[in-house]
Amino acid sequence: MITKDLRAHFQAAGIDPKYADIIELQAQPCLRLDAIPTDESHMQLGCSKIGGAPDLPKTASWPEHRGRLLDFFVQFDLQDFNQYPICSVLPPKGHLYFFGETDLWSERYDPTDRGNWRLIYHPGPQEELERHVLSEGGLTPPRFNPCRIIFHEALSPGWHETPIRAFHLDEAQEDQYVDTIYELPEGKAHQLLGRPGRIENREDDFQLQCQAISHGLVLGADGRPLDKNRLRELAAGAADWKLLLQLDSDEGAGMNWGDSMISFWIKEKDLQDRNFSEVWMIEEWF
Repeated sequence: MITKDLRAHFQAAGIDPKYADIIELQAQPCLRLDAIPTDESHMQLGCSKIGGAPDLPKTASWPEHRGRLLDFFVQFDLQDFNQYPICSVLPPKGHLYFFGETDLWSERYDPTDRGNWRLIYHPGPQEELERHVLSEGGLTPPRFNPCRIIFHEALSPGWHETPIRAFHLDEAQEDQYVDTIYELPEGKAHQLLGRPGRIENREDDFQLQCQAISHGLVLGADGRPLDKNRLRELAAGAADWKLLLQLDSDEGAGMNWGDSMISFWIKEKDLQDRNFSEVWMIEEWF
């Protein structure tokens, strides 16, 4: 959704125009992903897709952790993004793959969770790729249904605390703002970059989680004491973390996260350096 559509929505709903100003000032551009179930045999090798079998480099093996193969989520042909200004932070060519563990689910609040997900960046040409299947002859079905992706630019407004805190809304204004935001026409919240969508927690909470856990602090409720002094020291770098990819539940893709979404976060410098090895995967509740 773009700003003029937001303003039209607010006007039709009889909402104070200042809320459109709030969204416009706080929103960040993003790229929405519409997943369209598709016969994978009709999908070009290396195309952007959700689910199915990954088209990895011929020399690469399927990522695994502790003896278990990770589930394949998404692959992107990065050249698809060259037409979108918001994606100029991504490499202009090559492929980016997202894998993760979904059966042994955790909220990723423990440093030992690292390894439960993997990103692979392949800068080489499409000719180096081949479709990887889980069994000889491709008889093992993929964990998630193959879907082609339709991309479209949108605004990600910051669903809860970001605009509320920035504009010091009182309780009544807060309720009106949130109710209006949730009425905005939205599909699945598959999203690349921007502010996380349709979630309860504050964006800076997720940033602090990524910063703390990736530096060795345990945030889960397992009885281990939290080093609050260390947490305060690390807080200064929390804003460096940016949303890279958010995946919603999607019946067509066979993805079901319950009352949550999964997302991948990356530090701004790592994104600039094309370093996808330090990405953190977390669960977002809505």
